Amino acid sequence: MSRRWHLVGAFDRFNYGDLLFPHLVRGVLEQLGKAVEIHCWSTREADLSAHGGVPCGSLAELEACAGPRDAVVLAGGELLAARWTGTIRALTGEGWSLAWGLAARALGATVTDALARRRLGGRRPQPWVLGPGDVGGAAVAYNAVGAQGVRGLPPALRRSLRERLEAARFLAVRDTQSRDALAEWGLDARLSPDPAALVAELFPKEALLERSSPEVRALLAELGDGFAVVQAGRFPSRGLLPALAGELRRLVRTTSLPLLLLPLGLAAGHEDPRPLAALAVELADLSPAPRPVPVTTIWDQAAVISRARLFAGTSLHGNLTAAAYAVPTVGFGARVAKLDAFLEHWLADRPSAAPGCTPVAKLGEEMNRALEEPAAPRRDRARRLAAAGREHARALVGALGPPTP
Repeated sequence: MSRRWHLVGAFDRFNYGDLLFPHLVRGVLEQLGKAVEIHCWSTREADLSAHGGVPCGSLAELEACAGPRDAVVLAGGELLAARWTGTIRALTGEGWSLAWGLAARALGATVTDALARRRLGGRRPQPWVLGPGDVGGAAVAYNAVGAQGVRGLPPALRRSLRERLEAARFLAVRDTQSRDALAEWGLDARLSPDPAALVAELFPKEALLERSSPEVRALLAELGDGFAVVQAGRFPSRGLLPALAGELRRLVRTTSLPLLLLPLGLAAGHEDPRPLAALAVELADLSPAPRPVPVTTIWDQAAVISRARLFAGTSLHGNLTAAAYAVPTVGFGARVAKLDAFLEHWLADRPSAAPGCTPVAKLGEEMNRALEEPAAPRRDRARRLAAAGREHARALVGALGPPTP
């Protein structure tokens, strides 16, 4: 019988990276020739197949089920500091998300965490932290996850997090800041790139195009590779849009590249369409005017990035996808710690005056610098990312042991 892996992640909301993770895990297992039966689980039962996602059951069901569970794999993302209040806000509409936020300010996050946990049927202190005791003794693995913010957790959550991580069979984090934070607790986490480092190797550009919507295929056929992609999250771009518009004008003046406005995070807490719509208004007088990308699936998103001349955005997975396809990339945004950490370590040799995110006031200059870099070093960087991703995948598979007899 094949090995069973239960993938756990935020597969119940339309965010590019979260919906991509199951495909990356399946793809790398096939690449390694491993016969593994995959089941996916999230906070709630959902099926986002229409957006390129996968059907998933609820974590409460996984915890309650009595069947064999060889391994539970936390599939990826900024998981280790996540709390129940933030999780329920990501799953509700704008009005309810605001209400939960106001309640957390008034009552304290510990109170709203308890309420949200009960509402979502959670059994654990944190939504995305599991130990073997939570899942019937199964081996638990953390697949190059993020731990930004764990130092700021309340003492009780820090204790429960540490206990579960100590019991994990495999623990890998995606940046040095996360590794260092866990090392303070005596945890030796492996440093690996985010799972999306393998996106280009597993999904070549032509394969992405085949999976894309007719509207996106038509757009890409019209533009070829002569366009720049801009993405912006609602909160990382707050207060920066006028300056951002000015820097994008500078880019268009110096390069004549048309702009595509690409949303990657559509769930609450990301809300890319809002700042991108505001940018479209600010830049409506450009010729040609910026064009919103009609996104239906994650394959639309990846296909557009893979064929761009340039990507600029606040998204870690947007910047990583661009780097994986050897597309010039510039990260920007206010207080985007996970993107800073990625750029500082995994793209440290890129031609940039800033070690992490570029200040928006310097964005035009940095975008032009990125465009001037020859293709060869970008391809070398992409190969190094993929090689590190493959090495991580082999270590993950090796750690989870033999299949069920």
